[in-house]
Formats: sequence, C-alpha cells, structure tokens
Amino acid sequence: MRQTADALRFPSPAALLKKLAFTRGGTTLLHSVQQQVFVWDVENARLRGVADGELFGIADDGKTFITRLMDQTWVKRDIAARSGEGRQTFLTDPIPELQFALWDAVLCEPLNFASISPDTYPLHQRFHGMADRYRHIIRLDDVFGLVPSRTLDLQSVIHEDAILENWLIAPDDQQLAVIYYVSGGGFDWNGGVCVRLDDGQEAYHFDGGRDGFPSYICFSREHHWLMSPYGSTLNIYDLTTGNRTRITELPSRFSVVCAHPVEMLLAETRFDSSMSLRDMEQPNSPVRRIKLASQALEVEFHPDGERLAVALKSGDIEMRKVKTGRLAGKLQLDTPKNMP
Repeated sequence: MRQTADALRFPSPAALLKKLAFTRGGTTLLHSVQQQVFVWDVENARLRGVADGELFGIADDGKTFITRLMDQTWVKRDIAARSGEGRQTFLTDPIPELQFALWDAVLCEPLNFASISPDTYPLHQRFHGMADRYRHIIRLDDVFGLVPSRTLDLQSVIHEDAILENWLIAPDDQQLAVIYYVSGGGFDWNGGVCVRLDDGQEAYHFDGGRDGFPSYICFSREHHWLMSPYGSTLNIYDLTTGNRTRITELPSRFSVVCAHPVEMLLAETRFDSSMSLRDMEQPNSPVRRIKLASQALEVEFHPDGERLAVALKSGDIEMRKVKTGRLAGKLQLDTPKNMP
C-alpha cells in the first residue's frame, strides 16, 4: 500500500552498481569491494592504495574519483522494509547522513572538494539519488552542492502499488532509468521506465513480467543500450529505437554485463565461472566463450577496447585479450610487490 504520511522523506539511496571501472586512458583500475575501493596501477600490476567507501563517480579527466560512505545497518533495514519487515519504524526513524569523499586517483589520497573543478564530473557521476520508494518520488542532489537538487515525481508513470527498486542516470545525462516491483494479487510482477531528467516525463517503458526483473541495470554510453541480466535471460533495450533483444541460455544464469567502448560487442559473465563475448548483430551466437578460474563478479572493457578486466570471486582480477580471450595479466593482492 502507498505511504500516507504527509511529509516527503527520502530514506532510500540508490544501490551503486558500478564495482569495476577504468579511469580515462586506462592507466588506473578502480575495484569497489565491501565499502573499500582498491586502486590499481594497470600497466605495472601494482596496488596503489585503498580508499574508504563505495565507488560513486569518476572524473572525465581520470585524475580523481568519489566514494560514498554510508551506514550499512540502514541499508539492511531499507532492504527489509521493502518486504514489509519494520517498514513503519524505518519510515519514521532519523535518516543517517551520507558522506562523500574525493580521492586522487594516482596517489590514492583524500582531497578537498573545493580543490578541483566540478566541471570534470558529468551529472551522472556527481548526482546522488535518494528516494521515497513507496510514493515514487526521487530526489537528485549534487555532491558538490552547486547544481540545484531535482525532485522527480513518478506517480503518473508507474503502477500505484509499485515499490521502487533502483535507479540509474544515463551517461548522456538526459534520462533516468527506474526499476520497480509490485507485490499482490497472488504474484509479484516487475517493470521499469526511463524518464527525462529535466521533467520526469516518461521517455520509454521496458517490461519485466512475472519472471522477475533485476536490480542490476547497465547503460552503454556508445550504443544507447540499457542492459539487464536476470537469471538465464539477458535483455538489451535499444533506447534509440525502442527495440529489445532477448538472449536466453539455459541452464546458465547471467551475472553482469558491459559494452565495448567502440564496437557492437558486449561481454557477459555467468555464475558457472564462464564469460562470453557477443556480436550484437548476432547476439544469440557467442563470438567466444572463456573459461575462468572462478566465478566472475564484475567485468569491464579497457578504454582501448583491446583488453578487459574480470574481477573474480577468488579476489584476483584477470586482464584478458578481447580478440583471443587469452590471459594478458593478473592483479593480485597476495604478492609482495603489490603491497602499497
């Protein structure tokens, strides 16, 4: 049921989905793991240092990055409240203040936000979203405190009994993707919508259905795709044409996905310790399958498009060649030279 309190409250933060990312030029790789960001020198396979918090944003010039620090107990309460557990208390208790930190990407040292130009960060790397999940309202705040906050009312574009699951700003800074679910009537169903960032009006609706919808979504800056893996299905929405490509492979389950920086190519990982590269002109026939040492948790293409990084459950990060799939190097924490 919809929340009935008069005062707007924004207790729920967006879940940060980007856990592995290169800075511009690809000299630095950032890996976010359990409230810490490991900062890697890619060419020398050396750990530069560890920053506190989750990876939030990366400057376009690659010189700095932002982390978010938050109360993990509050996050767990937020998740429980969505299923009804302790919801009323959650919606009335004081909301803990979020903190953001700015870091030097080379020295891995904290910086003052006033020491850099905010213009090095596009909106999708500096706007932080908080939501009233039950009244379908999202507020976007600038971590630099310079761009006025924006409040988007989504009540007219989603089901009245929906609960917002997660939201993500597109790389072009023009749209916000929102996924939600509705519980009731004997079954749960799910959906998503892209709204314009300036006025909250619907730009494109994408479906989920009874089979479920993921909390993981990923934009491709280059191809205007919205990609969402769920179970054994990978949905790819072309936001220019509205067309959807659905890839289904049983019994494998898709995990995470990313798009090539130039070519019509994507990489996807699954829970069976494998990864596939796919040509989007023939997506249901993988170009290449790669067997990994352990389950892949994250994957990201290098900006040069010739390599990609794969973060494994074992803790290692493998660098793979795109053309052959062969191992091109490893980033490991347990070697003496990698101690910062």
